[in-house]
Amino acid sequence: MTPPAGPGRDTDGATRTREPQASSGRRGRSRRLSRTLKVAVPLGVSAGAVAALGTVWTVPSWTAWVYAAMSLLTFVVYAKDKAAARGRRWRTPESTLHLLSLLGGWPGALLAQQVLRHKTIKVSFRAVFWCTVVANLVLLTVASSPAGAFVIGSLRDALSGTG
Repeated sequence: MTPPAGPGRDTDGATRTREPQASSGRRGRSRRLSRTLKVAVPLGVSAGAVAALGTVWTVPSWTAWVYAAMSLLTFVVYAKDKAAARGRRWRTPESTLHLLSLLGGWPGALLAQQVLRHKTIKVSFRAVFWCTVVANLVLLTVASSPAGAFVIGSLRDALSGTG
């Protein structure tokens, strides 16, 4: 018995395959622009906030290096998790991805989410991710405050034995 004709079937009941449609390229450019803006806008706003913070208080000089290293590490971890997801292998726990973001790797996480198209759909993950971004920026602000600078200096002195 032949299946009835209907959506996705020819009149003889055989399954049809869709031919790829030619595109003017506008939609692809629009999506790329949208993904670019999803990375550029938060990074730009954050960079502006850090620059403004630097006019009020002294941002620790090591901050840029920590953010760069953590972002690179986080991007690599996201890439490995994406590969594991594709290969149906053991995945990186979401808590690990969030911890890396909280510790300063959120720019790399944001870039990985858009470039790799990974972890962009699950709303609960995205909500926690943005909470880690805000928490990280709050911690940076506190570390840059006079009280935070005093605490960091005291810790540095205690660890180096000069205090």
